[in-house]
Amino acid sequence: YNSGMAKLNKFQAKAGETIEITVTCEEGVTLDSITVDGKEISGTSFTMPDKDVLVEVNFDAPLNSGGTGGTGSGGLQSSG
Repeated sequence: YNSGMAKLNKFQAKAGETIEITVTCEEGVTLDSITVDGKEISGTSFTMPDKDVLVEVNFDAPLNSGGTGGTGSGGLQSSG
């Protein structure tokens, strides 16, 4: 079951830069949460710290789909 997609506006970023996350959910699926290094963020952007981070996007699937949602994750490298 495909829950959706997430894209970051950068692959590498310097500390202090704003990272935007664009989330596209499949029909009937909702965004549950976005975490950066295990900490939930509010909204769809965060300020890059001075270290590499792991971004995870969690989806909620509809109850009648037989799915349990999904999680996608990817790393973002600090460039300085």
